[in-house]
Amino acid sequence: MREDRYEIGSEFALDAALLAPQADTLIDRLQPYRTAFYKNGRSAIRSVLRQIKGKRALLPSYICQSVIDAFERENYAVMFYTIRTDFTMDMDEIMQLLSGEADVFLLMHYYGTLQSTDDLQQLRELCSAGAVAIVEDTTHSLLTSLHTVGDYCVASLRKWFALPDGGVAYSLDNELSDEPAAAEPSFANARAAGMFLKGLYLDGLSEENELYRQLFVGAEHRIDQELEVGAISTFSRQVLDTFHAGNAAGIRSGNAAYLAERLNNRFVRPAIGMYGEGECPFFYPLYVVDRNAFRGYLNRNRIYCPVHWPITDRRLLAWSAVREISEHVISIPIDQRYTHADMNYIAKIVNEYEESRE
Repeated sequence: MREDRYEIGSEFALDAALLAPQADTLIDRLQPYRTAFYKNGRSAIRSVLRQIKGKRALLPSYICQSVIDAFERENYAVMFYTIRTDFTMDMDEIMQLLSGEADVFLLMHYYGTLQSTDDLQQLRELCSAGAVAIVEDTTHSLLTSLHTVGDYCVASLRKWFALPDGGVAYSLDNELSDEPAAAEPSFANARAAGMFLKGLYLDGLSEENELYRQLFVGAEHRIDQELEVGAISTFSRQVLDTFHAGNAAGIRSGNAAYLAERLNNRFVRPAIGMYGEGECPFFYPLYVVDRNAFRGYLNRNRIYCPVHWPITDRRLLAWSAVREISEHVISIPIDQRYTHADMNYIAKIVNEYEESRE
């Protein structure tokens, strides 16, 4: 990466020279499971919901809007359960809610940590007793544990690897629907072109930075308008064979630990304590007093961080913990693209924030 084009975060780039088959891929790790690959996580969820044929679902209150939309597009009535600011569940509340008419429970783990073993065991017992299917969303925990107690698991793959598109549904014990026909290719094609152009730009081989950004924005707008369940693109399915999952997990864990030791700013605090053995961070989340000002400051220093997640569904405003998370959390990139030198740069910028804040 050229120094004058240095950045951290944002979309992955693609480099054709690096797309060689690897060992210990996600495909290898999924061998014990029945699997079906989709264009995104939403399609994976919708396919599983069609398989279950339920009517009412219990979802976590801290959730991406696209997941709620997936349930409602399959005509599920949705209710919500509490997620605390430390990303844990309230099992007393869940016990009461499961005494109702829910037939699907969506379980989520956050930022690479897992819900506690005791809570998971209790949840499994409650759902088994009430004939409630557990759909386990492993998007945040994919390289920590593929499965805990879910009857079905689903994940979006694009935040873990340099993929134009990709989602997966998998299960140890339950049949899955056949993978759908190939999706309309414009979304995957636009993102693939943008990812290759970004790689060329960062290496100083292209000046098309505005073009690749426009391709990404246009692709996201397009996928938000699509209503059909679709399969993963042939290209993305092949690219999955080029990512070493173990290497990615090791780099992410090392980067998170290295960064955690170096952050020192009274305006920010870690949203997750120290990651445990075997836990692979999704991002490194921080709570920030004025998150929007902090995010703007990071952008000006070429560190681009997503927000998980803005609240667009007013029903979620009833949970004070969700408002707290949504308004104050920011996700710092620590993925396999980056080295300890990059973490030093992030720490330096974060630690200087008090002097630079507006």
